[in-house]
Amino acid sequence: MDRRTFVRQLSSVAAGAGCAVLTTACAGLPYVAGARVSRGIRVLRADLDGLDFAFVETGAGGPPIFLSRSETGFVAVSTRCTHRGCSVAPESGVLACPCHGSRFQFDGSLLEGPAPRALDSFQLEEEADHITILAADP
Repeated sequence: MDRRTFVRQLSSVAAGAGCAVLTTACAGLPYVAGARVSRGIRVLRADLDGLDFAFVETGAGGPPIFLSRSETGFVAVSTRCTHRGCSVAPESGVLACPCHGSRFQFDGSLLEGPAPRALDSFQLEEEADHITILAADP
């Protein structure tokens, strides 16, 4: 086997393993589709029925946005940890970073470092049948 063939096969195996890990890590978490509009990403309220939170798919391979209910409506935050950019995920009622242990409230506020600050947040426009995550271009 030549070097080029070996590298291709190794890359395929590594990509397959990465997909398996991501699929397992995200299994059971609620995802909803977001539709790109001129001002950001639109999510239908019907897709959020019965959910306290969901990951909003942003399309084009970008990271999802974490959308959660609050006392006054909804809150949208980035899923990228402000420490090193790892993806945060819900764990025991908080958003936890699996890389270095930072923890955040669902509204993005920092509970525990090493992250230096809260998660980036997005402004929302809430309408009767949809929510628009403004300027969402992660």
